[in-house]
Amino acid sequence: MKKKSKTFIIASFAITICFTISNQVLSQSKSQTNQNVNVTSDTIFFNLSNEGSFPMLERYPQFPGGENAFVKYLIRNIEYPQTAINDNISGKVFIKFAVNIDGSIDDVHILRGVRNDIDDECIRVIIAMPFWKPAEIVKEAPKGYYWTKNRMYYSIPLIFSLDTLTPHKGIIIKPKNGLNK
Repeated sequence: MKKKSKTFIIASFAITICFTISNQVLSQSKSQTNQNVNVTSDTIFFNLSNEGSFPMLERYPQFPGGENAFVKYLIRNIEYPQTAINDNISGKVFIKFAVNIDGSIDDVHILRGVRNDIDDECIRVIIAMPFWKPAEIVKEAPKGYYWTKNRMYYSIPLIFSLDTLTPHKGIIIKPKNGLNK
């Protein structure tokens, strides 16, 4: 009879990973988060209640006159490029921009465009916009909570349409003087 021997190798590995955070690193991260805190003597503090519904902790940027004025501004100022009209081009442009804490506009990007002439017209009008009322968020300080201005991105779709019969939803840009070919 043959003797069968089985060899078992049991290996056990235990890896323990410890993360140690020193006080210096903690104080750096706290100072970085509180870097933008502008608490002045006229800052109004308030407390947040744990009862009831969840409070709104941010206010979005606002165009002067509100959302309807923003739509009217875009429709009035965006010119449908004549080259796009001649080529029978229509489509939807998604554009993103930042409203800074002073209400100015920058960091304008086309997320999805139609064609360079249409995209460039959208960028031109967005850059030329008047100052907005900036966004605000609630921050916490040792005395309580307070509102502070915050930079925020805003994205909108702009629909360029040569079709006069099909109803579209959204901000629709049409040629101002009809279809000049």
